Amino acid sequence: MLGLGNNLTNMLVPAAAATASYTNEYSLNFDASNETVDFGNTCNLGTADFTLMCWVKASDWTSDFCLTKLPGGWDNYWYFGGLYDKLYFKQYEAGQTPVACIFNGTISLVEHQDEWVHIAISCNRGGVITGYVNGAPDAGIYDYSGWNNASQRTASSRDFDNTASFKCKGDGGAYSVVPSMMDEVAVFNAALDDANIAAIYNDGTPIDMLEAQGDYDTVDDLVSYWKFTEGEGSSAEDLVGS
Repeated sequence: MLGLGNNLTNMLVPAAAATASYTNEYSLNFDASNETVDFGNTCNLGTADFTLMCWVKASDWTSDFCLTKLPGGWDNYWYFGGLYDKLYFKQYEAGQTPVACIFNGTISLVEHQDEWVHIAISCNRGGVITGYVNGAPDAGIYDYSGWNNASQRTASSRDFDNTASFKCKGDGGAYSVVPSMMDEVAVFNAALDDANIAAIYNDGTPIDMLEAQGDYDTVDDLVSYWKFTEGEGSSAEDLVGS
């Protein structure tokens, strides 16, 4: 059990689906802009392949950073979520050009405002960073003021480790932006492919990621998994515990 920065009694709420297929018992409810859940210094991604994913129901995708690891001084930081109604991932290693991916293919998060949506980012160190919305890959890149472009989809040897806390909803300040709900947070130490992520999305019905099934065959690469089913208290269980 990991202690959290907020008491879950008021944050874990029954989570009725906004779409017909998505059902769950409880989810994290962030009803204020300064709320965050702190998992401590875990999920250091290092220089290996990785995948991050979660379910989110957001009222606005203009700027909603869902999963973050932001140290003081902003060295070796990363965050993942939505920006300008698009899927967004950014990482900075001190002394290097930031990796900043705003995915702008055929998928717009504004289409999923106020409904549950599954988002994922898969980083292949020998290839590219790919974003996913509801199980579908989004490989397009939005060029924002020249600093975000296709070349920044590569992460190669970038070091994603730092000593900051891994958090849901930003840093408890400017980057915890909009009211939203979150569920099914998972971290893998491998770059999951299209088939695995589509199988996890499962047409909107989450599978149990602790068990291999269908095209989901990367259960051994799962290093952290929070389902937030406690319902009360001030801690939530990482079901893998890595």
